[in-house]
Amino acid sequence: MKKKLNLLVNYLEKKLSRKRSSTMPWKFFIEVALSCNLQCITCVHGKQTIKGVMPDLVFDRIKPYLDYARVVHEVGYGEPFLNKTFIQKLTYLKGKSAYVDVTTNGTLLDRDTSYKLIDAGLDQITFSLDGATPETFESIRKGAKFSRVLRNIEALSEIKKLRNTKTPFMRINFVGMKRNMAELPDIIKLAARLGVGEVVLSDLFPPDYQLGRECLFFHPELAENSITDAKRAAKESGINLITPSSFKKPEFSYEQTAVTGEDKEDTKEQNIDQATELISDSNECAHTGFFSPGKIRKISPCYEPWQTLYVTCEGKVKPCCAMVETFGDINRQRLEDIWNSEKYRLLRKTVNTESPAFEACRTCLFRNRVRFSLKEGFGLLKNVLVNEGPVRTLKKSAKYVVEYF
Repeated sequence: MKKKLNLLVNYLEKKLSRKRSSTMPWKFFIEVALSCNLQCITCVHGKQTIKGVMPDLVFDRIKPYLDYARVVHEVGYGEPFLNKTFIQKLTYLKGKSAYVDVTTNGTLLDRDTSYKLIDAGLDQITFSLDGATPETFESIRKGAKFSRVLRNIEALSEIKKLRNTKTPFMRINFVGMKRNMAELPDIIKLAARLGVGEVVLSDLFPPDYQLGRECLFFHPELAENSITDAKRAAKESGINLITPSSFKKPEFSYEQTAVTGEDKEDTKEQNIDQATELISDSNECAHTGFFSPGKIRKISPCYEPWQTLYVTCEGKVKPCCAMVETFGDINRQRLEDIWNSEKYRLLRKTVNTESPAFEACRTCLFRNRVRFSLKEGFGLLKNVLVNEGPVRTLKKSAKYVVEYF
């Protein structure tokens, strides 16, 4: 009852844009690991060594507030299965009746771990899979073996069938760029073969100058053609496909240096060079320290400051996964004090204005890059109904309504 009342009042407070919240967050991002066993070229781990897992002591400090949790994302810059007490943390979260998902590179998901995830009640698992061939995949996800990751995903799917369960729901996250975008339709076919129900195409956040040249905003024709073919394949196979809005008419530009669409190749190359220089010179990246888009046309309000809490593996508190700046430390402060601190009140006051107080909000892509037409929305709803059944479809629909509307 306490959880339901908190959710209801929270919903009203975010709709009223109250600066001071009388409720507690109900959506948590818990960074269970910062360490990773790969050196992917799209990630900060490809450039430097970063280590750390969330100690049980930090997780214990979050526990009193998990009574309000409805959705928990066990995520981070690292590989969550490197945390030796991951299953215990998952079991505790499911004991709080939270919807829990995890994002993994899939390399450490052996059969024993798959059984434990199912027994613990994991709701959703997302695999990072950036290529449909060994050559492309392994050129991006350094240190991973394509065949091994596919075997692990397939094994989880088989175990689900043996246990006669629909959970965890399986997804693929595909970071699109010039070198792999032509393989997106094949990723859809691969997902269907592996028993994966959903594929998400994500924007590239380039960690360096060279990779910045592969951003799909500089290759809109390639992006749009591959998305069109992928949508056709998804419709045929019953896979949910979630893509950003058009790359031909993006909602942001790299200041005034984005590709102009002129026919001259030298002009296009010059513009790409100018844009990637901005990327490499910027120190205000939401994820890596390099990415710096220009003006964004806001198309939907952000509700994260009212409902979401991101806790890093060392216990620092942020409003969301896009924010670089920390708002407190759960090791030294009560969450109640952080939640209504001066920073949080300023964030709630300005986040949905034309001049947000925080840089991450001024350059945020997350709430502007994925849009559904009514037809696409009904198509996704139909696929979820078939794949997950009416009860889970109703629960998932309710979750998204509360979260995004």
